[in-house]
Amino acid sequence: MMKLDESNAQDFFDRIVSDPANSLKFQVVNEQGRQCYVEQELWDYANRLVILHVKVPVVSAAEDTVLKLYYDETMADNDVYVGETGSAAAQNVWDDDFVLVMHMAQDATGGSAQAKDSTSNALHFDSKNHDGSTLVDGAVGKALNFNGEDEYLEHAWDGLLDVDLY
Repeated sequence: MMKLDESNAQDFFDRIVSDPANSLKFQVVNEQGRQCYVEQELWDYANRLVILHVKVPVVSAAEDTVLKLYYDETMADNDVYVGETGSAAAQNVWDDDFVLVMHMAQDATGGSAQAKDSTSNALHFDSKNHDGSTLVDGAVGKALNFNGEDEYLEHAWDGLLDVDLY
């Protein structure tokens, strides 16, 4: 995960994040110069905060793993490697070992498939009874807030998963 804000990416915000049309005009590259897949969990223009999940091919236990972020507002959209949750590019961040990945950072007031699964399994959940106060600041980025009474997420299970929540 990469968390970018004004303290560590001022120029990125000034040139890219300030314009919503630029949200796909960047790339993350590893030390070998290979582009990595990126999922945009959060792209918050107003608060100048970006949360990215990056598929890193190899992480060394012995030395730093260096990633470079390149951006250019004049480049074509990099939608092959960069995308929002649910897009093909974003789904490539998560391999088959991940059956379900939910950041629970989307606005859940819309109902159908509002809690997005980041994997290619597309096990999106429907929100039930959420109002406008559901999306709040979380430990990292945004998070869903449940009122403890009648707000919940629902999925019509097809036998793919066994889930226990405590």
